[in-house]
Amino acid sequence: MTTTSSIRRAPVAKGWSKKTARQHAKEHNADLRELYLHNLLEFQSYHQVYMDESGCGKRAGFRRTGWSPLGVAPLQVSQLHRDQRYQSLPTYTQDGIVPSRVFRGATDSAVFEGFLAQLLQHCGRWPEP
Repeated sequence: MTTTSSIRRAPVAKGWSKKTARQHAKEHNADLRELYLHNLLEFQSYHQVYMDESGCGKRAGFRRTGWSPLGVAPLQVSQLHRDQRYQSLPTYTQDGIVPSRVFRGATDSAVFEGFLAQLLQHCGRWPEP
């Protein structure tokens, strides 16, 4: 009969240890981030409006720990999930928070476009602040 402790000893004997796993989204793209930072140099600080979509809800089933060789952090590559949750859509400028919206559900295109329409009422015409 195989016991839990004997299963644990097998990876340890091969030089593996159990440690906290780092999360890495498949959507991560360093080239797009570099292009964004380059394009950002063309604008003044009062032109910039940042939106931060944040949400909270049940965990999507990520394990906190994983197995990997000694000296190497375990990595989990996973899809981003959009479950039933509460979302927050605040916008920030150099003067503080402009409008914000908190709601239940996912941020789909209809919600996002409605929020942008609300946000544009607080913005001046280009190139005004």
